[in-house]
Amino acid sequence: MALVPRSIVQLLQFEEVARLLAGLDPGTPPKMLTDEAARLREWQRAIVYAVIDGSLCPTGGRAWIYEPATSTETPLAFYDPDVHQVHGQFLRKDVATWLKSVGVSDADIPELLKPPPVAPGDARDDLRVLEGLGLLIEALAQHHPNLYGVRAGKPNRLRIGSIMLGVVEGYARPTDPKTDPVNLYGLAKTSVDDLLKDAIGAWERRKGN
Repeated sequence: MALVPRSIVQLLQFEEVARLLAGLDPGTPPKMLTDEAARLREWQRAIVYAVIDGSLCPTGGRAWIYEPATSTETPLAFYDPDVHQVHGQFLRKDVATWLKSVGVSDADIPELLKPPPVAPGDARDDLRVLEGLGLLIEALAQHHPNLYGVRAGKPNRLRIGSIMLGVVEGYARPTDPKTDPVNLYGLAKTSVDDLLKDAIGAWERRKGN
């Protein structure tokens, strides 16, 4: 499938947004059928009113209207689609958010106005999680000297793992007997140890960079 720039550009002009909402191709010539022109004017007004009431924010914080013959800027409140042109740019995600806020369903939002899907996490995300966990483990261990391995110069993961699992398995009950033990998502002791090992290793590599 050929890559279409319109499908990845996030910034749209006012007229492009209005035409997409009216069910028109933003790349077609301005000549339209009567009903198409009527739909377009309705959406043009709707966008301007949304900017005025603050429910849709253009990039840069403002949009303005002008008469092509004079190029004189006019307050938005006097907008007439038969007279004025609008200068304003909008992010796709902001348009989609506005539409949802007024009750438009995802299914009714034009595809070119929807923000791109969030890409699934990759190995770098996993490494960041491990690095963050490793940093927390080291901070905990240094705050409690008995959890820090003097010879190894790093957190004692076996002791930390025992504490984590101890809370879950009942080795160290909460002070309040009515409080439920912490739930570590059913992790077994070996799983906790592997996770701590990977996290400490990732953090050690990060420190070395």
